[in-house]
Amino acid sequence: MKKIAGLSIGLVTASLLFTACGGASGEQDRFVQASVELGCLMFENPDAFNDFSALKTKSEEIFVKHGFDTKDTAAMEAIAEKFQADEDVIKAIQEGMTKCAGDALGGALTNPDTTEPSTTTTAPTVE
Repeated sequence: MKKIAGLSIGLVTASLLFTACGGASGEQDRFVQASVELGCLMFENPDAFNDFSALKTKSEEIFVKHGFDTKDTAAMEAIAEKFQADEDVIKAIQEGMTKCAGDALGGALTNPDTTEPSTTTTAPTVE
């Protein structure tokens, strides 16, 4: 379970590294959506970690699709600073990940120090 919880933290960190601001309108929601998409891709394909270059390219594609300018290094740093410790953002990403990872990830995120199953059944819809 701790390995899965560590994976989720890694996913949040990875998504922060590959993002940049694309405007204030819905920025947090777009960031959460892109992070969940990236996280699910990585959860569903653990081999993605084996080729960092391909993973970075795919991450950039996902965040561009959600309106972020991944080529702007300063903006990438700003968005990372803005969301890296935002508990609402982290929680939304974790909840979104339960859609693709199911109870295995949900339990690790909500009860990381126990073997009890998660009580989280659905994630909020982010529009």
